[in-house]
Amino acid sequence: MSMPVVMTTQQLAAIDNENTRVLLSILASSIILVLTDGCRWVGDINNGTAIAILMAVLSFNALFIARFREGRHAILHRMPPAPPGTKVQPALSLVQGFLVAASVLREKVAGASVLMLLILGFASLFGMFSTGSTLIQLNEGVAFYFGKRNSFPMGPALPVGAFLVSVLLAKWTASALVARVGRKRD
Repeated sequence: MSMPVVMTTQQLAAIDNENTRVLLSILASSIILVLTDGCRWVGDINNGTAIAILMAVLSFNALFIARFREGRHAILHRMPPAPPGTKVQPALSLVQGFLVAASVLREKVAGASVLMLLILGFASLFGMFSTGSTLIQLNEGVAFYFGKRNSFPMGPALPVGAFLVSVLLAKWTASALVARVGRKRD
């Protein structure tokens, strides 16, 4: 574990800005990959071009994140060490961060009213059925487009992601409803 350092609010804000740039880069890359999947699905581009775009996006993100990490390590290396005896919590790993976010979301869902849980349940069921029918239609050869005038075609990547989110939301909602009913019986 590296030594703790003393940071000013401006330095923390600079690191926060860099984190925002990394997240925006990943969001823009996701949009590019979804559009590439759609174009590949309707035949506007071939598989080789789609793979080249995928590799370019992954390489760009890898280099961007590496540059960001290198800059952060250089900044942290130049900062003065924290006073002796300073207690620092260890940083969360990526998996631990997702688990903490999932537990916080589960607590928020469990604390919602019964009406809100029912609305979330119906929304997740509607999402599963609509994305399932979209995937079936995509498999049958029906093309879906974002916007008007057949601008950007949609492939199966976006409906599959939406289906998985709907299933996860349905699972959390059902477990929250069961926990709520169990608490009221006690």
